[in-house]
Amino acid sequence: MNAAFLGIPGPLWGGICLALAVLFVVVWPSRFRSEGVARIILRWGHAIVWLLLALWIFLRIWTPDLGVANVLPLLAGVAYAAFVLTLVTATRRPG
Repeated sequence: MNAAFLGIPGPLWGGICLALAVLFVVVWPSRFRSEGVARIILRWGHAIVWLLLALWIFLRIWTPDLGVANVLPLLAGVAYAAFVLTLVTATRRPG
């Protein structure tokens, strides 16, 4: 994974993902009034997606033969789907 993707080296991709994770810890859809699990997903879901992607990139750099690391992008996809579904559901609620 040290090889460049789109001309950008792997560690820089990981740093970009970490920066986005930090950004989405600060910026989140707080205008939606949700409770329980929906609030947790809206608050932390997008940041977790980028954190999982950063972790995957760094694991692939440090241990390229670690096949278990391939589960992380799948988990990121599931987390993103849950975030989007919760966001769409929250926007359809009146009030």
